[in-house]
Amino acid sequence: MKCYVAGSTKDIHHVNYVQRAAIEAGHTITFDWTGPDGVIRESWYGHEAQGQEHSRKEVNAARCELFILVTPQHAGGVGCFVEFGIALGHGALCYVFPFNNRDSVFFYHKHVYIIKSKRHLTYALKVAHTRYNNLHPDKYPPVSA
Repeated sequence: MKCYVAGSTKDIHHVNYVQRAAIEAGHTITFDWTGPDGVIRESWYGHEAQGQEHSRKEVNAARCELFILVTPQHAGGVGCFVEFGIALGHGALCYVFPFNNRDSVFFYHKHVYIIKSKRHLTYALKVAHTRYNNLHPDKYPPVSA
């Protein structure tokens, strides 16, 4: 499945862990914003053109089949919640991997599963395709024998 992993720039090690787990489970990362194609800035003031291009890439990447939100461990991390909204609105299967006590009414949407541990993440990544098909039966109808 096409997968995007969002999180805070201050929690890149958690984001990279989840990306590796997704790849190991057979998913394809749509855009690795933590890698060489990504740009991480404290502020985008004075870099508007680059910000427009980068935000376009992230919006396109968030229009995926499987979206994983690694909730920030600290205040901030606003962009990852914007991306979560884009993915949810696009109909993606969304996993929320909380590293804090943040909560949102959108975490209880029928397309969202809360991942409680690394072990649970491994299982959830394995069954993601089945869960996505159950949400979108018209997209992937059963194959007749």
